[in-house]
Amino acid sequence: MVRGYVENDRERYEKFVASHENGSFLQASFWPSVKKEWKNEIIISENENGEINGSLSLLIRKMPVPLFNVTVAYAPRGPVCDYTDIQTASELINKAKEVAKGYGACVVKCDPDKSHENGQLKALAKELGLKIKVHGLAYENMQPICNHKIPLNEIKCEVIDFYNSKTRNKIKTGLKRGTEIFYGTKEDLPAFYEIIKQTEERKNISLRDMDYYNRMFEVIPPENMLFILARAEGRVIAGGIFILYGKTITYSYSAMATDAGHYHAMHLIQHEIMSYGVKNGYDIYDMGGVDGNDLKEGVAVFKSNFGGGVIRNIGELDAVIKPLEYFIFNFSLGTGRKILRAIRKKK
Repeated sequence: MVRGYVENDRERYEKFVASHENGSFLQASFWPSVKKEWKNEIIISENENGEINGSLSLLIRKMPVPLFNVTVAYAPRGPVCDYTDIQTASELINKAKEVAKGYGACVVKCDPDKSHENGQLKALAKELGLKIKVHGLAYENMQPICNHKIPLNEIKCEVIDFYNSKTRNKIKTGLKRGTEIFYGTKEDLPAFYEIIKQTEERKNISLRDMDYYNRMFEVIPPENMLFILARAEGRVIAGGIFILYGKTITYSYSAMATDAGHYHAMHLIQHEIMSYGVKNGYDIYDMGGVDGNDLKEGVAVFKSNFGGGVIRNIGELDAVIKPLEYFIFNFSLGTGRKILRAIRKKK
């Protein structure tokens, strides 16, 4: 049976999503409260014993497309179910389309965190008539299409010995130069935000505003988030926000002071979170997106220094409701981001 989520479902819903191999914090009940500009609808599927065997958390909003107001229903890293269970997946998608139609949405978009080589998902998409969309290998999609992941459960040595020699030396040098790592609280956000603004100016990018980070601390349970900071000479010089969910740690947001590179603070922060993950039994450290077109660019190289490798996801599985508006949305999303990317490269 498929039905809408109610508040009384929260505990068992979270248990189901967090423990499922296809679960993600982006499908957690708390995540929509971070994304205040989106409306939220959660769908759950129950078996004959009343146990949850599938779920889908939808974020719904009107997208700013020139000359149009296109509404999109998006299930980040959903659905959460066994991808070989066609019946459950079909019921979830069909119910999601019904809900999305009520908001005037043109599509229900899902983007499971699975490899593009995953045969189960390809078969599911074909069976359900879902379009598989990949707008590009960089940052043109709703979520990064290429993520750098490290199998923490395969680290059997001292964590620092898992890195290459250059990275080990930078960590040791940072410590010698007085870089100190500590775990922050909401009270440390203003200092973190100051270096976010420096990062925006240095990289010519736009990041989240202060209200967004405040909401993260207000709505994400403390056990699901770590805020790791670095300081030197009495000031905060770098920081990172990490989401802990199920058996995965996700590197969500970070920043570093412009004049602090010689302290190697980000290397020390990465070492801290990986050590935490191994000690506490996490399986995967997801370091987030990289540009799949150029794995020799700065971010990709930095992440590769800590081990692991790049996984290319399958892309977006689209259940189309309004074909014309769907075409306009896809064109705007892909082309718009490519244009912005080109502009940034020229500057």
